[in-house]
Amino acid sequence: MALDVQMLTVGQIAENTFLFRREGGDKLLVVDPGDEADRILAAIEGTGAEVEAILLTHTHFDHIGAVAPVAKATGAPVYVPEIEKPVLADIMAYVPWEGFGPFESYDADETLVGGETLALAGLELDVIFTPGHSPGHVTYSVRGEEAIF
Repeated sequence: MALDVQMLTVGQIAENTFLFRREGGDKLLVVDPGDEADRILAAIEGTGAEVEAILLTHTHFDHIGAVAPVAKATGAPVYVPEIEKPVLADIMAYVPWEGFGPFESYDADETLVGGETLALAGLELDVIFTPGHSPGHVTYSVRGEEAIF
């Protein structure tokens, strides 16, 4: 099996947002929609696939600024590291500098702590707790592929 991966570099800090799916699959996963929701949504539309989930590695503002508009437009559930859920729910309180945003807060649909296996978009993803960059940071490893987000 091969993966179809698209990377978009978005926002003032040049954060990387990923869209990925099984090659030819009709379900898609979005990782860290940081900013430029219209651009992300246009890229999603260009794939012809439906977003099955939005996966967040962590909740620094440059990784979550477009979560609310992308989630609302696609109807996809949002997965967030459990201890960082309050940040997503009140984004602007955690933006450290002026001149960024405003970003719309969002109440995550699912929380993760690491150790879970997610079956999404015809893929199995292992959720790995990788704190350091942020307290609740997680990484998504696609089983059977050399792909980690």
